[in-house]
Amino acid sequence: MKNKNIVAVVKKEIKLAEKRLSEVMTTEAKTDYQDAMLSIERAYADGYLEALWFVWDNISSTPSRTKKKPKKKKPTKKKSKKSKRR
Repeated sequence: MKNKNIVAVVKKEIKLAEKRLSEVMTTEAKTDYQDAMLSIERAYADGYLEALWFVWDNISSTPSRTKKKPKKKKPTKKKSKKSKRR
């Protein structure tokens, strides 16, 4: 009986964590990614959600997400191919 109760609590927490992450990501996008504190809060919310999914995988008989969301890649600067000769 305890296991079913724990599963229900974790499921509820996952829904709340997904909602919170979505809110933080929306707010961060509205501020044009200029606020470092929002970035930290997003990273915290994402980590918390990942931890909950880990717990879910270990206590539930239902498999969790099959695919993780892809992480955003930061744009890289291309180096020029011109060589400097003197």
